Amino acid sequence: MKPLFSVNIKKIWYSVTDGQGRPVDWVPIIENVKEGTFTVTQGTPSVTPLKNELGQTKASKIEASQKEITLEIIGIDPALIQKFAGGTVTTSGGIDEYAASLAPNSLQRLGILALSDNGILYEMPYVEFSAAPQIDNTADGQRFVASGASLYPRDGESADFYIYRLSSENQAKAEIEDISFPEVKGSPTINVASAKVTAVASGATLTAITPHIKVSKGAYVSSPLSGETQDFTATVNYVVEAANGSKRTWAVKITQ
Repeated sequence: MKPLFSVNIKKIWYSVTDGQGRPVDWVPIIENVKEGTFTVTQGTPSVTPLKNELGQTKASKIEASQKEITLEIIGIDPALIQKFAGGTVTTSGGIDEYAASLAPNSLQRLGILALSDNGILYEMPYVEFSAAPQIDNTADGQRFVASGASLYPRDGESADFYIYRLSSENQAKAEIEDISFPEVKGSPTINVASAKVTAVASGATLTAITPHIKVSKGAYVSSPLSGETQDFTATVNYVVEAANGSKRTWAVKITQ
């Protein structure tokens, strides 16, 4: 099968998905991936002939095929393998041990973002990855290969993949566009000029707030990560890294 596209990747993110198969919080996997590639291949559609009462084929029913995903990443990280294949990771005496899943047919459901060197952003909101990763040796080290299938999210709105071309201006953006958490009251106030965000929480203790932060396309929240529980009794500073690597620090304040 001929790939729909295959690109060298500069940055990769994964995300857990919500009940509708949509990504929630993007987490960086690795930056400046050496010889990392992201490949999408269109599978073969299923064709079922439809016959009339005389046994003659008068029409055919065609069912769309899934898009198959392959990620190739130089370097072995047991925690990363676990994210894509399940299983367990333990560390003892300077040794990281990865134990494969006891359910070999299990699937990990993740969203994937991949950014190429020329500012093209590929998003697969809902991918089911196989619990059988491939690991082999290469001239430059070890290669981890994760394979899966892209599915349509169940929300009935999201496509199974998106491609964005980022201009130089957009590659430099490191802005917070929205912030949400279960106890949020009203809409947050976002001041782009001063890089400050204020929000109001209702009926929640400020010592344990879990914000979900939406940022510019191709950017990500590098520290602390979006989706991590934080103590907001004082202002929390979030570092947002743009697609071109530039960074901007945002002050996020939540009050009651």
